[in-house]
Amino acid sequence: PFDPTRPPCPPTVIYGTAKTTSLGVPADLVVTGRAIVGIDDLTIGTGNGIPNARGILFSGGSATSAPFFGGTLLVLRPLHRERMFTFDFLGGIVMPIPVTPQLVGRTRHYQIWFQDPGDAFGVGLTNAVRVTFCP
Repeated sequence: PFDPTRPPCPPTVIYGTAKTTSLGVPADLVVTGRAIVGIDDLTIGTGNGIPNARGILFSGGSATSAPFFGGTLLVLRPLHRERMFTFDFLGGIVMPIPVTPQLVGRTRHYQIWFQDPGDAFGVGLTNAVRVTFCP
């Protein structure tokens, strides 16, 4: 809800370039919702993954740009594995990101790593998103 006394929550920022998959398309992230405690409608996903492939959503506290399996690692180590998943039969995934009071005031960077058997490295990578959690 609107509260004129509360400072605005910074918007999520998508950054970097996703690696092009063996299907010829980049697996760009899609982010919806807000990172605000009590609203808790934040989701991260992509529609351009490899159908039925497994993947991991991971996060870290800062951004980077380092070569990684033929793509770019956009989240600085140490990395935290958020959750493992399997893309649907169209290569899509949408994952809710819980907004807890412990996250308030923190900024996290998220990226997805996934299997891509048709790729020379066998790996796909999305671009990344920066999320600042607010009260």
